[in-house]
Parts: sequence; C-alpha cells; structure tokens
Amino acid sequence: DNSIRVLNVDANGATLEDVRVTAGGSEGLRFGRATFPTTAADMVMRRCTVDRSGGSGAHVGPGGLGRRIRVLDCVFRGNGGTGLHANATSYGSIAIDRCWTVDNGGDGLRVTTGDYGVPISNVVSARNGGRGIFLRFVGSEGFAALNFEHCTVVFNAGFALETHCASCAVSFSSLSHSIARGINGGLEPFSNGGTSAFQPSAWNSLVQGVPGADADPRFRDAAGGDYRLLPDSPAIDRAPPPGGAPFAEQPFDARRQYRAYDIAGVGTVGEIAALGALEFTGALGRHDECSA
Repeated sequence: DNSIRVLNVDANGATLEDVRVTAGGSEGLRFGRATFPTTAADMVMRRCTVDRSGGSGAHVGPGGLGRRIRVLDCVFRGNGGTGLHANATSYGSIAIDRCWTVDNGGDGLRVTTGDYGVPISNVVSARNGGRGIFLRFVGSEGFAALNFEHCTVVFNAGFALETHCASCAVSFSSLSHSIARGINGGLEPFSNGGTSAFQPSAWNSLVQGVPGADADPRFRDAAGGDYRLLPDSPAIDRAPPPGGAPFAEQPFDARRQYRAYDIAGVGTVGEIAALGALEFTGALGRHDECSA
C-alpha cells in the first residue's frame, strides 16, 4: 500500500531528496521508523512532494536514541488523509521547516511527540479537511515542549491549532510570529487534561479569537491560495530578525526568500520580518513573481 518506504536506516543516517510520490495507495511515503536504539546521524527529507495518495501523504518518525529527522522544503498536497504525520514518540526528535501541507482530506500536519521538543517553522498549512496542525503529547515526564515560529495556518475545516494530552501536566508550547485562523477558530489551546503554557501576550502573532491579536492578515488572494501579504497587511514588520533558529536555514521563508526585507514606504524602517510563513518582499512584481 505504500509507494515508498525507507525504514530501519543504519547509524550513518540517510537523505531522501528530490522525490515525488503521486497517487500512492493508503500512504504515499514512510521514512525512518528504525526499531533499534542507537545514536545516529540526522536523517533528512528534503524537497519531496507527496500528492493525491489515497490516505496520509507521508509518515516520518526517527525511532532510536539520539536520532533526528529533518523535513525541509517539502509539499504534501491533495492527499486523502493527513498531509504529514510526524511521530516522535520514542527517543528521537523531528524538526520541520519550510513545508507546505494543503488541500488534504484530514489534518494538515499531525505531530505525536513524547518528551522531546519539536521545532516547526515556516510551515503553510491551509485548506485541509481537519485541523491545520494537531499536536498529541504522549510524554512520560509530565510535560511536553513544542515550538512554532513563522507559520501560516489558515482556512482549515477544524481549529488552526489544537493540542491534546491525556497525561502530561503542562504543555510548554510557544507560538511566535505566526498567523493562525480556522473555519472553527484559531486555537483550541489544550484539551483533555493538563495546563497549557501558551501566553497570549508573548505570542506576537495574529490569532483568530484572541483579543488584541485577532486581525485580518490581508492576503493577496486567499480564495485562490495565495497567502502572500498585501502592502497594508498588519503582519508586516512585526517580527525581529531570526535568532535561536532550530537549524541554520531558518532565516528563509517557506519559499526560500530571505527574511527581513526593508521595503521603502512599507511598514517600519529597518529589516524587521513579517509574521507568517511568507515574507513580504515588495509590491506585485520583482522578487515575488519569480518564485512560486
């Protein structure tokens, strides 16, 4: 039922890049999921596209002590179930950057994590049939950590962002420099027990339903799937220059445009980045029209 499986990768790690899986069976792509505990190099999934699979687009999971999977510059579009399911329930970890998960039948991005953090940055999750991003904590240490930065999570059938934890006491999750809007609302901060550590005053994001942060981000063509910002968007020049990036490439947005442009006559003078996954790089034309 799987179009591609890359499993039980050895201690040298592996890189899967420039692969397209289209019209797969019940699952388009499965990567990682090693079953033996060992310290290993990163496994990297880069510039892959998974579309129109009958079920989930892709399932990634490190498995094994010290393993990490990095999912970079990937697209998960039009799959029957969840676009991308990232599973870090063992002792590995996952980092996701500059990915698109759109028009899938289920959740856009589903993350199952234990006691290890999962940095998610520059992700566009839009028009999915479920939640934009669904986080399920299964940790044994009583807390879970998840960090979102510069994400655009909009127009999904469920909440833009929902977290669930059956046993952990506190969710140390941060949402910064992002845009979160959903058909049913922006956030379902925490469900089924526990206490969320989300701090609305510290988000510096545009979040539907949050007083003082609920504003129309002013996309160029939301109905047509163009989530770049118009020049009068309140999301422009709202984020300081990237610092403490989860990995070195974070200064680029979801289209690999360099962040923190200073456009004459727009926003604040100086290189201050925009909120969301797509940097504002000028009026129509020039930089924007040459990269889709």
